[in-house]
Amino acid sequence: MIKRLLSIFFKLGLLSIAIFGLVLTYQNYHSVAEISSYFTTIVNWVSVIVIIYAMIFEILNLPIKGILYFWYQCVIVMFMVTMFVYAILLVPYLIQQNIGYEVFSFRDTIIHFIVPILLVTDYFFFTRKGYARSWMISINVLIPFLYLGYLQVYDAMGGRFIVGETTNRFPYYFLNVEAIGWGLFSVYLVGMLGFVILVSWIFYTIDRIVSTPLKPLYKISKSK
Repeated sequence: MIKRLLSIFFKLGLLSIAIFGLVLTYQNYHSVAEISSYFTTIVNWVSVIVIIYAMIFEILNLPIKGILYFWYQCVIVMFMVTMFVYAILLVPYLIQQNIGYEVFSFRDTIIHFIVPILLVTDYFFFTRKGYARSWMISINVLIPFLYLGYLQVYDAMGGRFIVGETTNRFPYYFLNVEAIGWGLFSVYLVGMLGFVILVSWIFYTIDRIVSTPLKPLYKISKSK
C-alpha cells in the first residue's frame, strides 16, 4: 500500500514536471504548429498521456501491460534517443553555428534530461515488470519513419522551422538532405535506427531479467 502511494505521488510529480516543461516549450515560439512538430515535443506530449494512464492504473491497482506497456517503454526508448541526439549532435552544432541558442537551458534540461531520467526511475522502482515483448523492438524502429512521414506532410502544408534567423524545411540539420546530401543523411538515419534497436533490446533484456525470479541456491545445488 505504501509503495502504491509513493508510486502515485511520484507519477503525479513527474506529470507536473513534464507539463511544466511543455509550458516552457511553447513560450516565445513563432507558431504552435512549428514547435509541436519537433520530435522532442511530440515525445513529451506522448509521455504526459502515458503518465496519466499509468497513474490511473496505479490508483486502480492494475498492472501496466499490453498496448499501454508498449507506449510506456516506447517513450523511454525515444527519450533516450532525444537525450543522445541533443547532447551528441545538436549541442556541438548549435555552439558551432553561433546562432544565439542557449544550450542546456532550464527548459532543455527539463525536457531532454529531467523528465526522461524520472521516467526511467519510475520504471525501475514503481512499475511491475515482465510485460515487454520482442515485437515491441520492431515497432520502436518504425517510429522514426513515422516521424519522417509526418515531416513530409508538414512540409507539403507549408510548414517551416525557424532556427535563429534561418527558415528551414527540416527541424534538425541531420535531416536536411538538401544541405548534407543523401549519403550523410543515410549515415545519420542508420546510426539512429541502430541506437533505437540497441536501447530497445537493453530495455527488453532488463525487463525479462528483472521479472524472472532467481532460483534459490539450495535448489540449484540439489538439482546437481
